[in-house]
Amino acid sequence: MPAPSTAKTMAYKTWIVPTTVVGVVLVAAVFSTLLLRRFKKTRSFQRARERDPRLSWNRFVRRWKMSSVQRLEEDELERRMLLQKSVAGKIPTD
Repeated sequence: MPAPSTAKTMAYKTWIVPTTVVGVVLVAAVFSTLLLRRFKKTRSFQRARERDPRLSWNRFVRRWKMSSVQRLEEDELERRMLLQKSVAGKIPTD
């Protein structure tokens, strides 16, 4: 019969391996999920840049989080601002 300290050491060793394996699998799963999300976002950004070459990464990320209604409202606000700038540039100043 093994000594009590040897039994504790063996029990400790039997839990180290499964715990380590589960930990490594969880870390790998989280890493791969984050990597796939980044890849998907980058690919979507490239497609969006094909439609609008002036689109920056910061604006894309901000718009990514918006609902379609919020995006339409932002587009409408941008159009209004451009119209105001255009009209302001055409008004003669005496």
